[in-house]
Amino acid sequence: MRKTLLLGGMAALTLLACSKLKESPEPIVPEPVVVDPGNQDDPKDFAKTTKTDVKDIIATEKPTTSNFTVPSTAGKFYTTQDKIDIVIPADAFMDASGNPITGNIDIKVEEFTTPADLIFGNVQTVSSDGKLLESGGMVKLEALYNGSPALLRPGKTVDFNFRNAAAQTDMTAWIGQKAPDGSIQWAAQNAWLTNIDTTQMFKMSGIDSMTWCNLDRFMNSGSAMSSMVVHLPEGYKSSEGSFRLVFKDARSCAPLKHDSSDNTIFTTGTYYKVPVGRTAVAICTIIHESYVRYYQKEITFVENMEITLTESDLEFVSEAQLKAKLKSLSF
Repeated sequence: MRKTLLLGGMAALTLLACSKLKESPEPIVPEPVVVDPGNQDDPKDFAKTTKTDVKDIIATEKPTTSNFTVPSTAGKFYTTQDKIDIVIPADAFMDASGNPITGNIDIKVEEFTTPADLIFGNVQTVSSDGKLLESGGMVKLEALYNGSPALLRPGKTVDFNFRNAAAQTDMTAWIGQKAPDGSIQWAAQNAWLTNIDTTQMFKMSGIDSMTWCNLDRFMNSGSAMSSMVVHLPEGYKSSEGSFRLVFKDARSCAPLKHDSSDNTIFTTGTYYKVPVGRTAVAICTIIHESYVRYYQKEITFVENMEITLTESDLEFVSEAQLKAKLKSLSF
């Protein structure tokens, strides 16, 4: 009997304790919310930049680069990350005075396979006569001997084999020359290119200088072409920034120009036209009041295209965040 009473008492105490717990629950302390300052539009969260032109920030980055050494008397066959073979013949180089070089030559190869490569290298896919180009592979070659430029000897040429997926059967060879503003202008060199077979392997031969070489075709939009103007918010200067169009389906990147007569706009002007009905990713990078600002949006071109940016369109970013955003772009 006492055992039964004892068990009953314990059960009652247990129920009473549970009841009190229900009546007076322990307070729940919420976990602190961690806010990423990079997502806030408050300038105090970002360090001011000492740069006055966003190009000075971008210039600190470089496109994909490979380096290798060529025994001058033996030549070299080298394959880049973008599946471009570079064939350098033996006894190919001389110094600036025309003397044959017999020692090792240091070769630097810059590849432009991503939008970031093109942006960091200040390279655009626009022909010298103002037409948009689609790239099937692009490289820049530089040869050095003891730190000084090495030149190809007369009669010596470099060959390329383009074997990447972007190479198309109607593409031709182009050579790049640096313009006064530092950008690269492209001119066709059709005699250089031979389509070897149906596996999209192209041989570009007869290249007689260490320079920019590109496998290109004109962008076939199949539509009308139009000009484009971008208006900046009040107080912003286009001379302190850049505006680019990235065509993800065409491996193409083209800048709009700063208008020297109107420092509040970017424009295609007489440089080139945009294809009506086609889409691209529009990117604006600019410095305003010592802060770096960034805009990115996919757009579809219309006749007489105009974009008016507002303060809220341009997010605050650090220099590191700007570089990371550009590196995340892809074709």
